[in-house]
Amino acid sequence: SSKKLFSVFPSGTGNVGIGTVSPLARTHLVGAGTGTGLTFLTADSSNNHRFAVLDNGNVGIGTTGPGYAMHINTASPTIRIQPTSGEATLSLFKSGSVEWTIATGSVSGAATGLVIGNDGNARVNINNSGNVGIGTAQPTSLFAVNGAAAIGDAYADGAATTPSNGLIVQGNVGIGTSTPGATLQ
Repeated sequence: SSKKLFSVFPSGTGNVGIGTVSPLARTHLVGAGTGTGLTFLTADSSNNHRFAVLDNGNVGIGTTGPGYAMHINTASPTIRIQPTSGEATLSLFKSGSVEWTIATGSVSGAATGLVIGNDGNARVNINNSGNVGIGTAQPTSLFAVNGAAAIGDAYADGAATTPSNGLIVQGNVGIGTSTPGATLQ
């Protein structure tokens, strides 16, 4: 028996099927299996492969062998998210829930600029003036921290107690000198 690889149904649905005689959409492609075989491939006029979809659902731009759900392989890959109105947002999910969000506008009231947050809360804000805020939605100085801050190896892994609100520094602190000889100089 012969297998139809290309079907057009002008009467009825108007759907086109490649690899299927029962297309479910205007264009319906069925791959050769469920693995890493190519289901869809585009190329430019010089036959350079530009866009590929594998049977397993992986999408490749600049590669015909994407190893991930989205795999971009070009000399200078750039992803552009440009809303027609509102804010541009990239949300990273884990187990069906938003884990982290990067946005150009706001996450729970953060100032306009670049915002990185999780659980609906802004964690780091860089406003349009270049001010960086940690724990504050609207940093008014070049670097603003709302809450406790700790500097030094002893505090890096949580082994030493840090203040609940304030700053603690391991080692000598110099004001106006790069080689302090005392705890505070």
